[in-house]
Amino acid sequence: MKNDPRIASYLADLERVLAESGTPDPLEVIASVREHIDAALEQDDADITVILHRLGPVERIAAEFPGSGNPSRGRRAGLVLLVLATASLILLVPVPFLSVPLALAVGLTAIVYGRQDRSNRRLYRAATAVSAVTLLASAVGAAGLLAEDTEVSTPVPVVPVSSPGAP
Repeated sequence: MKNDPRIASYLADLERVLAESGTPDPLEVIASVREHIDAALEQDDADITVILHRLGPVERIAAEFPGSGNPSRGRRAGLVLLVLATASLILLVPVPFLSVPLALAVGLTAIVYGRQDRSNRRLYRAATAVSAVTLLASAVGAAGLLAEDTEVSTPVPVVPVSSPGAP
């Protein structure tokens, strides 16, 4: 019963959905589901159809594991991070004290999300790049301000000059 074609078909469907969703370790998920099926078969000799029905659709199982799930949610998050990164770049000159922390937060978030969500990695990389440009521009601007001549020159007193033959 463990080699039933319905189980093989279910696991093949699960593997396909996990591959499409970008789950980091699909073989581990499949092994876990396989163990669950085997345990259910040993416990109560239930019908395979009933066991697979209890597990539910493979899409639901795939959505429960990290790195998988709704690809449009990851796309939306990537777009939001890209917009925020662009806003931090635009706000750099008028409001640098807001722009720099925003760029730092967006850049770090984009790095973390980009490692987890392979399907939308380009958006996360773009957000990271724009954040890096903002931080680099702020560092260059700060260095330029620090390099300015800050010495205060003392005015030279005006001394009247008289010529030797003048009254």
